[in-house]
Amino acid sequence: MQTKIIIGSRGSDLALWQANHVAEALLGHGYLTDIKIIKTRGDQIQHLGFDKMEGKGFFTKELEDALLAKEIDLAVHSCKDLSSQQPEGLCIGAIFSRASSADLLVIHPDAHDPAMPLQLKNKALVGTSSIRRKNQLRWLRPDVNMLDVRGNVPTRLQKLREKQFDAILLAAAGIHRLGLLNNDFIFLELNSSQMVPAPAQGALALQIRTNDEKLQTATKKLHQTSMADKVAAERAMLSYFHGGCQLPLGCLCEQTDRDFNLKVSYSSDGSKSPMRVKVRGTNPLELAALAHAILFSCKPCRVLISSARGRYAQLVSSLKDNGFSVEQHSFIECIPLPKKNLQHAGWIYFNSPAAVEMMVREYPSYMIGKKLACAGEGTAIELTDWVMHMNTREEHWIPDWQQGIFSNNINRRIFLSQNQISV
Repeated sequence: MQTKIIIGSRGSDLALWQANHVAEALLGHGYLTDIKIIKTRGDQIQHLGFDKMEGKGFFTKELEDALLAKEIDLAVHSCKDLSSQQPEGLCIGAIFSRASSADLLVIHPDAHDPAMPLQLKNKALVGTSSIRRKNQLRWLRPDVNMLDVRGNVPTRLQKLREKQFDAILLAAAGIHRLGLLNNDFIFLELNSSQMVPAPAQGALALQIRTNDEKLQTATKKLHQTSMADKVAAERAMLSYFHGGCQLPLGCLCEQTDRDFNLKVSYSSDGSKSPMRVKVRGTNPLELAALAHAILFSCKPCRVLISSARGRYAQLVSSLKDNGFSVEQHSFIECIPLPKKNLQHAGWIYFNSPAAVEMMVREYPSYMIGKKLACAGEGTAIELTDWVMHMNTREEHWIPDWQQGIFSNNINRRIFLSQNQISV
């Protein structure tokens, strides 16, 4: 008879979903399995936030010990929980089945404000135990308050339902895998320009003994090389900081038709605004080395930003918080146009955020009923903000409004109507 592969897993709903997902994939290749639940320190200690727990491997060490003791044959981990260094005698046999890498903000309806950044009301209370999420959220929304929240995904949602928090911040992969999207809350998936996810977030790692040839053969059949290359670059960045899952470090590697993009967000201690780096190239591992070198070659100096004061507030905050001296001066002069030139225009084309600001300030009524176009993502964002404001605050101005905004970035095309914005 074929010997069953014993899969080790934590006991949470999400961990068991992941273990069963791997078991089904192995069964498809003819391997029989059993699942053995093992409690980890992270599961047992629920009253402390991760940043107050000593050591690393909160959710992995006991599984690794069971592997080394041959109590299990394979451990299924959320890849982001694994330390950058494997214990002696263990290795990752496969990187498998990456879901969304994004972070997800789950908002209670009573705290939802579409007009505010991240759609959160002013001074909202957000639950998260991740120092990385706290660091980036504090940068995005300095007014919000944050408290640690522990427990599995359904437990956290229940705490939100009970209004212990106005919102919680967690990995989108867990919500999607457990099918927990519902109408009780507002689910806002944050893109990597807003929040850079943890290295390898959303991917599964299948950990085995280094000398177990049978499991090496089995896991190799599940290994997804293209996805693993990107995860390897993210974990390489993690290794430069000798870190586990509790670092104020975000890293995401994405592949285009021609090359790879690597985004990094890092803060030296979690209390400072994050420094962000984006690099592009054909070798993802080399990109990790380059991004690390850039982060540590950026020494504080004087920076001139060619814009009016008040713009690029996040960039200015991040630079100043990391020791840079910042000056801002605008070199653009906006000259008002004769109104007769605007009255009969079919299209209005904007090539800078400053042009949008001037039109909104001086001639907002002349934008109603026009077709609008713009060049550049920053201009598109400025124009979109104005349209959202008009739709939510001044609906009587635009009863039959139907317009289109097109950016010169081919990956971004925005259509706007009175009731909906889709990207």
